[in-house]
Amino acid sequence: MYSLLGVSGFAGLDHSDGTIPVIPGLNTVANATNLTSTATGVNVSGVASVAATDQINFFGKAGMMMWDKEASVTVKNVGPSAATVTQKTATDGVDLSLGAGAEYKINDNWGVRGEVEHFDGLNANLYSAGATFTTF
Repeated sequence: MYSLLGVSGFAGLDHSDGTIPVIPGLNTVANATNLTSTATGVNVSGVASVAATDQINFFGKAGMMMWDKEASVTVKNVGPSAATVTQKTATDGVDLSLGAGAEYKINDNWGVRGEVEHFDGLNANLYSAGATFTTF
């Protein structure tokens, strides 16, 4: 069994343009829309592992995620004056992160692994696969 401390980070940007169609009683012209959102964060986790065989390890992770989310939506042609309305929101927090996975050791140095992580405050899951390299 081994334990270690892991630090990871992420940054993301989502952008979409669209149109709200004409809805009788709500709008008389189509409304062009724009949505932009960003999320950034830093995660610090402790990792514990147990060997199932000489080549297969299972591991668990627990830690804290410091995160920030921002979103902006713009809708054009709103109301009789065809106004443009923009709404912005920003939230942040520090929340629990949990994860689990498995690693297959190809040889003494190289391996492949897969894992799932859950970030409570973002209500998001991360599924990942990757290669590992160790020198000890």
